[in-house]
Amino acid sequence: MEALVLPFSFREHLRHAGVEPLKPPEHFTKSVRSGVEKRLREYLATGGFPEAQELSARDRMELLRGYVDTALIRRRDGRTFAVTPVRSTRSPLDVPGIDTGVTTPEILECIREGRERGDRLAERTS
Repeated sequence: MEALVLPFSFREHLRHAGVEPLKPPEHFTKSVRSGVEKRLREYLATGGFPEAQELSARDRMELLRGYVDTALIRRRDGRTFAVTPVRSTRSPLDVPGIDTGVTTPEILECIREGRERGDRLAERTS
């Protein structure tokens, strides 16, 4: 099933929240301008999709991820193609090690010496 889902514009976001200003921006009071700027930060952080407006951060991310997982792009010439994210099972912190030739006891000794030097420096400055 295909469904076209468009995000709210910022004005629609304000209207949905019940805080759309009645005056043009050049006539905003400081209070109104501050409120609109706060709503803009929210809009940029949460996105404009109507279904995502009232969700928790976790649920919103799941919803938006679902939009991306099922995104179809229709070109002007009528051809359609799917964009599918590639999920990595590896952690970004899972990096190959390097052989430095330094043993664990040598590393621990360097840490110990550094701490002792730091303690001595702290004693001298206090």
